[in-house]
Amino acid sequence: MENSLRIGQRRLVEYLRNNPEVEIAVCKWPTGYGKTLGICLAFSEMLKRKQCSKMLVIVANSTQETQAVRAVKTKMAALGHSKC
Repeated sequence: MENSLRIGQRRLVEYLRNNPEVEIAVCKWPTGYGKTLGICLAFSEMLKRKQCSKMLVIVANSTQETQAVRAVKTKMAALGHSKC
């Protein structure tokens, strides 16, 4: 999967891997860039380090909530985290 990542997504993963003490990372990406995949990659890295066990995603309405839950579950399963 990492070969198909955008440069910003790849940099985020590299940053987290190279800085294991980091607990918060902020990314400002445009619409359609792959923010959901980016947060799933970051969450996956933090799960591997046992830095967290839950993800909080804030959305504006219930329609976005349904879409976000579906997208996060799909992406996390693709990253090998089927229990999310």
